[in-house]
Amino acid sequence: MFFRNLVILLLATAAIQCQQLLPPSIQSTNPASDPFKALAPIIETVTNFARLADVLLRSISYHRELGKEESNLPASPKTYTYSNTSDVYQESVLYAKLCAASNCKASYDKWDCGEYCNSTVPDGVVIRAFATHPLGVHGYNIQQQLVPHPRIPGAKVQLGLLSSMINIRDIVYRTIRDQLKLHPEYQVRVAGHSYGAGIGSLLTVDLAQRLPQLNSTNLVAYLLGKPRVGNKAYAAYVAEKNITIKRLVQVADGKYYRLADKNTLTD
Repeated sequence: MFFRNLVILLLATAAIQCQQLLPPSIQSTNPASDPFKALAPIIETVTNFARLADVLLRSISYHRELGKEESNLPASPKTYTYSNTSDVYQESVLYAKLCAASNCKASYDKWDCGEYCNSTVPDGVVIRAFATHPLGVHGYNIQQQLVPHPRIPGAKVQLGLLSSMINIRDIVYRTIRDQLKLHPEYQVRVAGHSYGAGIGSLLTVDLAQRLPQLNSTNLVAYLLGKPRVGNKAYAAYVAEKNITIKRLVQVADGKYYRLADKNTLTD
């Protein structure tokens, strides 16, 4: 923000100085003949570059802060590898298809994308849809700084992921709460890929906090290619509360998935 404002200020100052140097015959109060009107697109372009530079600087600051946490966060002591004939692999394929269905532009707010929708949850219903464009309001790239988690003391999480989770948490909570009242035996599954996987991590924790009937036996998150969501305190909370979050990562040629142990501090 400071960098962008500084560039705009310098441009405005330069324009004023240049106008003062022009001879009276060129200066005009008529906007149509104002030679500085041509500067408008240049100023807009430079402003856009300044905005991108501002995002880059904030991203660098974010990664520096996260790097400090990284040094205190041990690597997962154990991971699991499954062949493509295993039940775990086949189950992960199901959730990968669910993620693919949610990315189908034709079914942005309707569950009608065709094969993936029909082969996973034929009677599925979209209860909330929103865009996650990288430069959007809830964009991951533009809001990477860590902020305090509102319900976990000492925990910090990515602002972009948190704001997206807050955007959907209430309607998801109400829907699952009402369904569990009608069907107490229901199993709750959270699935997400990449940015959606980061949201899924926060949403799973939120559901575990707000619905006491959910536990490690009936609430499981299947998150594919999930980015780092928060700091060590956030990861410790997930492990301490025994919240089942499975991070799936495709290895090499796609014949295997590696699953991080949910009890390690890898989130």
